[in-house]
Order: sequence, then structure tokens, then C-alpha cells
Amino acid sequence: MSMFSTGILVLTSPLQVLPLRIAPVLTSAAQVVERTLYIHLHPGLNLGTGGPTLPIYIPHMVDLSSLISRLYSNAAKICGHLDVRVMLTNIRAQGLVELVLFEIQLLKDAHHADIEEEKISSSSLRTRLLGTLLKPLAPRPDLSLDSYVIGLTGGSGSGKSSIARRLEGLGAVKIDCDQLGHEAYLPGTSAYHKVLQEFGPDILNEDKTINRRVLGGKVFGNQERLKALTDIVWPEIALLVKNRIEQAIEQGKNICVVDAAMLLEAGWTHLVHEVWVATIPEEEAVKRIAQRDGVKEEDAMRRLKSQWPNAKLIEHANVMLCTLWEPDVTQRQVLKAWNLLQQRIQQRSREESSSLS
Repeated sequence: MSMFSTGILVLTSPLQVLPLRIAPVLTSAAQVVERTLYIHLHPGLNLGTGGPTLPIYIPHMVDLSSLISRLYSNAAKICGHLDVRVMLTNIRAQGLVELVLFEIQLLKDAHHADIEEEKISSSSLRTRLLGTLLKPLAPRPDLSLDSYVIGLTGGSGSGKSSIARRLEGLGAVKIDCDQLGHEAYLPGTSAYHKVLQEFGPDILNEDKTINRRVLGGKVFGNQERLKALTDIVWPEIALLVKNRIEQAIEQGKNICVVDAAMLLEAGWTHLVHEVWVATIPEEEAVKRIAQRDGVKEEDAMRRLKSQWPNAKLIEHANVMLCTLWEPDVTQRQVLKAWNLLQQRIQQRSREESSSLS
């Protein structure tokens, strides 16, 4: 299914019945729009005819402010990755002549934070979801009860690694899958021999280590050869992750964070209790990559396009974090997520104790 950066959703139902349709309609829209969704409330519009439509009267029983607030609230829950904007047109309210545009002044939000808008909006509601549990956790009876494992992922430039370091500062054991990837290629390892057999001796340096640049050139743009490589390396990295988790348990550490850009693509979710996703708008990620790696923004964009988009990552997220703002804002998000995680772990411990008694 195609993904569009921006979309417009025209809602033509009578306003009295619209609340019943909001959730399923938003769910469908979220599957095809990636960034901004304009919701156009146009009651009485008949899209099947080319003739003009008449303004419709809004009875006293319809509270437009409540309707808009409810729509934004639903959007925050269902379309957490979207910036939602609502428009009302073709409406005639009591005591007013025909209107071309009817603007709703949103209620003041007394609880807005410094990074939120002053009025209730989908942006503010989505901001408050950062660090919270977005969807229920699947039972993981196959995982050890002695450690709780977070799988942290995100696209290039998302700030994923900085979040991992912050979690490490709070007491988690950080397992860096980039580092483990380098270990998997070391001479003498199982992956080393398999890669050498698959791609030939010309990928070796003089010291018999694998030249990652030469190897990358052999798989670049070739999905079949890339799959041959990942089929060798990804399972080996997963074994190294398991070993690191076991080492953490032996050291008495009960929380691990697996920092893995390829967590979802590699199918490593079976190793973790929760999936946390670091996300950032595409345009900001492009700027960060270009500045960090000294590449042109066009090259940075191509790199992003080769990865899963934010919307797809968020579909798998139990917790979402965003590093768009100042570092202290990121720290507050991480601390919030950490404290809520502690509550979930304590709840799990109580449930385990109850089941044994």
C-alpha cells in the first residue's frame, strides 16, 4: 500500500453520528498517510454529485468543541505518528448567516508542557504519549524471569544510541548490536568462516580480517546477495545478544536494553519483552545525518529511504520516544519511560508471586 506524506480526509456524515465513525475512519487513514493528515468536516457533502451543496444547520445538541476535542483525542491514540489538523466548512450555526469557514477555537490546555501547544491539539496529546505504554504487552513465558529486556530501535539520526546511553545511566545494561556485529566478523568465528565461504577470499585484508567496505560493495543494490549475508550474520548477532543477557543476569543486573537498528528487520523481537522506538521527523533526521557523517542531504535522504519509515516502526512499538527537542526534554522522556517500566516490572513480580502462592 502506498504511503503519502500528506493526506486529506473528508468526513461527510451528519455530526450527530460522526463520533461512532471516527475510530475506524482514522485507522484506515493512518495506513496511507505518513506525516500530516487534514481532517475536513464537511457535513452534507455528496461526493457523488458535481452540484453545489447547501450549508447545514448545527442543532443545539451538537457541541462542536467537544466533538473536535474527541476527534483529536482519538487521533492521538490511533494516529500517534501523524500531525492532525481539523477544518470545518459549509456549516451554518444558530444566529449566523451562511459561512464559508467556521473556525473552532480549541479549549485552553491547563496541563500543557513547555514543548506543547497551549491549546488542546493532537500534537500535545501525542507528546504526552511519549514514554508511555502504547499497546498491551504480549506474554513472554519463554523469556527468563531473572531479566527484563528492552529492544530499542530507530532510524538513522533518530537519537536511538543517545537514548540507550541515558538508559544505561539509569541502571540498564546496554547491549550494542553494532559492536556485536563487528565481533561477529572477527577471524575464527562461525560467521567469519561462513561469510568467507559465501563471498570469497578477496574480501579479506592483509591481516585476514574481513574488509567490510569490500564486502558491502558485493551486496550493495543486490537484495539476493544482501539476504545471503544477513542470513549468516543476524543469527550470530542474536546468539551474542543472548550471551550478553546471560552475563547481565550473572552480574545481578535485571534490566537490559538491546540497542539495535535492525531489531525488527532481523526478527529479534523474540529476545525482548518490549520494543521501544526512537523517532524523529524525516527532515530533521536528514540534517543530522548530513552534519554527523559529512554527506550531502540527498545522500542522507537515500539512506533513510532504504530503512523502515517511522510509521512502520511505530506499528511495532510498545513505547515511543522522540529526540527532536533539547537534551533535557529527551532526558525527561527517558526518565518517565524508565519509571513506568519499573512499575510494570513490579506488577509482573507481584503477578508471579501470586501465581506461585
